[in-house]
Amino acid sequence: ASANGDADAPCIFLAQVTDDLEPRREEVRRYLKQAGIRTLPDRLYTLEPEPFREAMERDLSQCRLFVQLLSELPGKRWPNLPQGFLRYQHEIAQDAGIPSLHWRSSELDVDEVEDAEHRDLLRLETVRAEGVEEFKAEVKRRASEKQKTPDAPTGPVNAFVFVNSDEADRELADAVADAIARSSVDVCLPMEGGTPDERRNDLERNLVECDGMIIVYGSSTAGWVREQLMQARKAFYQRTRPLAALAVYQGPPEEKPPLNLRMHNLRIIDCRKEFDPGELAQFVQSLTT
Repeated sequence: ASANGDADAPCIFLAQVTDDLEPRREEVRRYLKQAGIRTLPDRLYTLEPEPFREAMERDLSQCRLFVQLLSELPGKRWPNLPQGFLRYQHEIAQDAGIPSLHWRSSELDVDEVEDAEHRDLLRLETVRAEGVEEFKAEVKRRASEKQKTPDAPTGPVNAFVFVNSDEADRELADAVADAIARSSVDVCLPMEGGTPDERRNDLERNLVECDGMIIVYGSSTAGWVREQLMQARKAFYQRTRPLAALAVYQGPPEEKPPLNLRMHNLRIIDCRKEFDPGELAQFVQSLTT
C-alpha cells in the first residue's frame, strides 16, 4: 500500500491490458495515484486460470470499481485460457458483482474488429468511447463518490427465474416452472407465437434481467441445449449484476447424449428417471444465498 497510495484510500481494480495499452494503463494509474486513489493489482498474476482467479478475487474484495482499457486487439489466448485474459478478468469481476467501467478510443470502429468475442466485449453497455482524459475523470468521480448505504426494502421482492425450453419440452418446463413458483419465486417461460425478432428480443431480455435460469433438457437435443447455454453466456456480459443461479434440468428420457460442458457455476439437476420437485430446492435456495 505504501507504494500505491494510502491503504485507507478508495481503491479500484485496473485490469491488465494488451501490450499496446500498457503506456495508457500506466498513465491512468499515475493519474489516480495523484488523486489519492489506490489501484490493484500491484503485481502480475500467474496465467494458470484458478490461481489467477483466486488472486484477482482477493484484490477485487478491496475495490469498489473494475476498470478495463480495451483496444482492437483481443489479446493472446492459451489452451488453458481459451477466452483470453481480457475476457477472463471481466468474467471474474462480473462473478464478484463489482461495478465495471471500460474504455475504448472513440476512433475505434468496432465493426472492423475481426474477433467476434472481442467485438462483444467492446459493445458492452459499460464501455465508454471517449478521450482518455474524460475517462480518467469519470473513474476518479466513481471511485471517490461517497458509498451509499442501501435503503431497506419497502416490501418483498421476489427472485425472477427464466425457465428456458424447446417446444418439445414445454410440458416438462411448465411443471418445473410451477414447482419453482410454489417457493414464492417469479417465473417466466419462453414467448410463444410472435415474429422471430420478437421471440429473440424476448429471449435476450429474459437472459439479461433474470436472477436465475434453468434450461430444460428432456426430449430436446443436446445441440439445442448447448446453443442456449452459449447464447446465455454472451448475454451475461451485458448484465449489470451476476447471475445468482444457472442450471440444466435433465428430465426423461433417461438415455440422452451428454452435454460435455464445464461452465462456471453451472448446476446439473438430474431428474431423468422421474420428475422430482424436491431436486429444485437447492436451486431456489441459491437465489438468495
